Amino acid sequence: MIDCSKRNSKLAFWAALLLVVVVASVVLAAKVPATSFRGDESGWISAGYTYADLLAQGSFAWDQWACPSCGPWGGLNPQLGKLLIGVPLALYSDLQLDGARFDRYYSYDETLEQNEAAGRVPPGEILLAARRASLLFGVLSCAALFALAALSANLATGLLAAGLLLTNQVFVASATSAMTDIHYLFFLLCLALAVLWLAARPATVQRAALVAGVCAGLATSIKVSGVAVGGLLLLLVLVACLLVGKLRVRQGLLALGLFALAAVVVVYLLNPFFWPSFVALEPAAVLSELQGFLGQSKRFGMLVEGIPAQRYPQLAQLVRPLGFPLMVQRWNVFMDSQASIAGWTGGARPVEISQTVAANLSSVPLLWVALLVGLAISAGRLWRSYRSDSVSLLSVPLAFFVANYTVILFMLKLNWPRYYLPTLVGAVVLAALGISATVGYLLARGGAWLSARRVAPLP
Repeated sequence: MIDCSKRNSKLAFWAALLLVVVVASVVLAAKVPATSFRGDESGWISAGYTYADLLAQGSFAWDQWACPSCGPWGGLNPQLGKLLIGVPLALYSDLQLDGARFDRYYSYDETLEQNEAAGRVPPGEILLAARRASLLFGVLSCAALFALAALSANLATGLLAAGLLLTNQVFVASATSAMTDIHYLFFLLCLALAVLWLAARPATVQRAALVAGVCAGLATSIKVSGVAVGGLLLLLVLVACLLVGKLRVRQGLLALGLFALAAVVVVYLLNPFFWPSFVALEPAAVLSELQGFLGQSKRFGMLVEGIPAQRYPQLAQLVRPLGFPLMVQRWNVFMDSQASIAGWTGGARPVEISQTVAANLSSVPLLWVALLVGLAISAGRLWRSYRSDSVSLLSVPLAFFVANYTVILFMLKLNWPRYYLPTLVGAVVLAALGISATVGYLLARGGAWLSARRVAPLP
């Protein structure tokens, strides 16, 4: 671990971080025009413009934020990711393109050429501008990953992890596409850094849990799985701290409570789609509608799909906060409808998921072997820290990988590489650890062998 109390170590860390930012910027910028177009980019750009304009107008009407015309890019997803794409894009369009907008959604029933002819592919200038906004989060993700690896292991591991990340085609494609996967990854890495702060200084558990909760809320405001990943990551590290006596059970429970509170508050503040409305509410009408709704045989399905405002205008206004927890079920229904296109074809899902992780880990051959070495080293450090009543900082990158792997194992139904991105990034840190530890071991053994072979000087 880097000793940040020493001036030279601090200077080396910040110099290395600057190097990572510069190299990542150059590498990713060169890839922006070369990344293959994906139909989802049309959806994210169109929805981004829509939500950015709503925000600029100060319009928070629920039906507009639900945006039925946006399809899956409307109410099926939280709003922050669309705003992070749309706000800089809208500003760019207003300043450079005379306020031009793009509002077309790609049709997967037609070819790319047919979509281009129908105007469903964004013009080149708009597409590149949207991708450059994503590139910023790609660079920030590289920097956050470097910090996580360097502070939990050493500087060499941090630099190696950042370098390996830039060879990962899933990461590069996400960082140079107008899609929200890279924004989600960045906030998850920020969450991991907050948990690393907790592991390094258990006395700061409450503040660290609050910061982790804010980061989890930001990630969840992009993809609903963020709260599950963040909660499991924090729980694993808290358990490690509890087992060595660095925290008491009461402190751990309080930390989880603060984390959950901060995450939920952030999600609701950033998503007007979940805000209730009390306009023109009439208690008698509410009771009447509630009785009628409870008499329905498919109440839960109606809640998931959205209570129809035409039939239940009062209830439809009040139950909007349930949209957040129900979003998980909405995604399950959506993924079930898509599973025949991009699901698993057979065999054991854990095996296929592991094979996909190994295949997409990096363009470096056999990097999964280094991942296994990194997993073994992390497990060994955890055991030694347990025996010595201390907390190994390697518990955080290990928990980051385990939490993301667990969530895709139990929640993922679509076998698309981009959904593996956070798991792959966690694997990259462990693979970098495996490589740096192996090289260090070989250099030490080689030095010892040379010393043993050295002929003693004559008297």
